[in-house]
Amino acid sequence: SLVETTSVMEISDYVVSVDSMTIHMASALKKPTIAIFGPTDDKVWRPYNTKFEILALDKNYSPKFKCRPCLNAGCEGSKVSECLTEMPSKFITEKTLQFIKKIG
Repeated sequence: SLVETTSVMEISDYVVSVDSMTIHMASALKKPTIAIFGPTDDKVWRPYNTKFEILALDKNYSPKFKCRPCLNAGCEGSKVSECLTEMPSKFITEKTLQFIKKIG
């Protein structure tokens, strides 16, 4: 629930979330945030008023993702965004650990 999510965030040191209402709640609570973006535009929807790191697969990661941010609800009408589903868990883990060290 919204109340439970907010309660957990209040006692958390940081938040890791895919682009959703959760990153905006974290921003409102001024929680450092790792925001994972797929087809949406992180320049428009990024966290604000807090420390944050954007994780996204784009053309710098692979030419396959040169379309990002496409703003589509999935690749080629599939409802599956490969820029999210193909993000390696190791990539997320490494970036999160670097962020935690940086915000100390």
